[in-house]
Amino acid sequence: MQQKNSLSVLQYLLPITYLGLWVFLYFLPRSYFHVAGNGFEGFFLFATFFLVLPYLLYLSLGINGIEKVKAKNGAYSSIFLMIPFCLLIHSEDHTALAANSLTTKGTITKAWMAIQQKQQPIWTVQASYRVKGIPYQTASQADKEKTLQLGDSVTIIYANGTPKISQIEELQIHYGR
Repeated sequence: MQQKNSLSVLQYLLPITYLGLWVFLYFLPRSYFHVAGNGFEGFFLFATFFLVLPYLLYLSLGINGIEKVKAKNGAYSSIFLMIPFCLLIHSEDHTALAANSLTTKGTITKAWMAIQQKQQPIWTVQASYRVKGIPYQTASQADKEKTLQLGDSVTIIYANGTPKISQIEELQIHYGR
């Protein structure tokens, strides 16, 4: 009887945990989503999206009577939920940047030809800047016409509440983004 009760609790607890983790990720501070490829936050997000969430879904489906193969397929497929989630976060970031942005000076600290599969290499730049004495870096940004070079001084537009959300103003103006 005790085992049946704990099984019954898990039938509800695992799906609630799965959904709760999605909600938790949505309400994380936006700075966690702008890690520029380094830090614990990037590993945390990667592990959550590609390991923890699919495994929780697999367990949830399995404990609720779904066949093992179908549960596994559902778990693998759930990885694709990351796409609309990231698009939503990206859209909200642009809204925040448009509604509440500030500017500061920065410097192009990385410039390179990014090799893309089956496409022409694209000149890509990244700038470093400071907000309230704290250093930040922009995400890599394409500069197809190679208007910016290593060491160039640029203006950075950043979100007031989350300085990691940023753009290089010169690229925005040049390409009309």
